[in-house]
Amino acid sequence: MRRRPKIGQQLLATGGGAEESDIGNPGGRERTRVWTMNLITFGFIVGMTLQVIVSLLGDRDTYRPRKLLRSWRRVRRSPIMRKEVWRQLRDYNRNVAATAQQ
Repeated sequence: MRRRPKIGQQLLATGGGAEESDIGNPGGRERTRVWTMNLITFGFIVGMTLQVIVSLLGDRDTYRPRKLLRSWRRVRRSPIMRKEVWRQLRDYNRNVAATAQQ
């Protein structure tokens, strides 16, 4: 009786799902992946900005300058505003084929 390889072993054996031609070819799947990630990132930033504006307009504390300033300072110190987080997010959008050719 032959044992079936585990999923991780199958991915390693097949190159993780990416074909050789995808890495050397800047078109096709890689271009689609990068374009999709850029679109998702843009949509996320625009969507969250609109949600914050709508939330601020509906909150009474928005019209109290001291409370708004304190809240804004807390947001600026939050983990999502750190450069490392944004660099890591941008890594998902990087074109792997272009960096592999360098």
